[in-house]
Amino acid sequence: MHLLDHIAFTTYRSLGKALAAGSYHKLYLDECHALKDSHEPGLKAHTAQKRSILGLTGTPPAQAHSEKGRLVATYCPIVVDYTTDEAVLTGLLNNYRLVVHRPPLRTARLRAHYQVRQPVHHQRARELRLLEQAPSQRPPGSVTH
Repeated sequence: MHLLDHIAFTTYRSLGKALAAGSYHKLYLDECHALKDSHEPGLKAHTAQKRSILGLTGTPPAQAHSEKGRLVATYCPIVVDYTTDEAVLTGLLNNYRLVVHRPPLRTARLRAHYQVRQPVHHQRARELRLLEQAPSQRPPGSVTH
């Protein structure tokens, strides 16, 4: 028998239903900060049977008394706390660098794109006209790029 035959995957949206329908030896909760009060009956039943829960998160709840803070503290309290630098040094995370390239937007290219590739909808035409106006002529809250 293969290990995957013994593993059930679900989403947080379906977690309550999955816990009510079955009995699991272990719960692995990725992004455990996504827990909600609606999950609590199933989590209570799971822990009442002395079953374990491993919660993983890179963004633990900032407020301990919030719904998410209470659920994380109760059902998957933080045991190990790694900084990003520690995780990179130990090989848990890859050492990567993000480079963001911001290309300049050109109104002529936008206009050509909408005229050639697709019919210009009235709203798009209005947006293109606003883009071509000087910033001082644009109405407040209008498209600016």
